[in-house]
Amino acid sequence: MNRHQVYRGTTSVLHGGTYNHTCFTTTTTTTATDTAVPTPSGNAYYYLVSQKNACKEGDLGKRSNGALRPNTTPCP
Repeated sequence: MNRHQVYRGTTSVLHGGTYNHTCFTTTTTTTATDTAVPTPSGNAYYYLVSQKNACKEGDLGKRSNGALRPNTTPCP
């Protein structure tokens, strides 16, 4: 069964070229809702999604320079 791994980070770090996303949720549906936590003042959240099957987890897409986005804290 395929699952979607959803990661959430704050946009304040993106301008410096770094990422701070961590595992937000894992779902087998195509939707996920984030209503529990308000957005930090003066900031916003970004979300990245990968697909995971029995063999491995896919990547989180590419940066504007073509390099893969890091996934230092994969979902379990």
